[in-house]
Amino acid sequence: MYFSTLSPIFSQEIKTFSVNGYVQDKGSGEKLIGCYVFDSVSNKGVTTNAFGYFNITQNEGNCKILARYLGYVDQSISFTIHNDTTIIIKLAVSQPIHVSEVTVVGSGSEAKLSQAQMGQIAITNKDVKTLPVFLGEPDVMRSLQI
Repeated sequence: MYFSTLSPIFSQEIKTFSVNGYVQDKGSGEKLIGCYVFDSVSNKGVTTNAFGYFNITQNEGNCKILARYLGYVDQSISFTIHNDTTIIIKLAVSQPIHVSEVTVVGSGSEAKLSQAQMGQIAITNKDVKTLPVFLGEPDVMRSLQI
């Protein structure tokens, strides 16, 4: 029998750990649902669940977590992972954008918007007569179902 030995580089075990936690509003402490949490080192990202909770599995080493949520200032946290880590990220509300004036201008496509067209179907008597019939009688409702 022939056995080969692996070099020490291949025999090292890669340790993975869990980085989890909550994303909250800095002022009220309210959990932020659907907040994007991203690690720029491993390029892994998740969104927070209905409780503001997230969980990312990371390899041991450096980690740079970025939390981003609409209407809030982005926050970045850098640290080194040696074990399972729980963090709470508190985001501050961003300053509102002030707009002096908004002007809405109509276009020539208003005629297309005046009639509902989604799900609209046009069927003629000829179409009804060419479709398969049940018990020998053409049926408009059956034709619409087909």
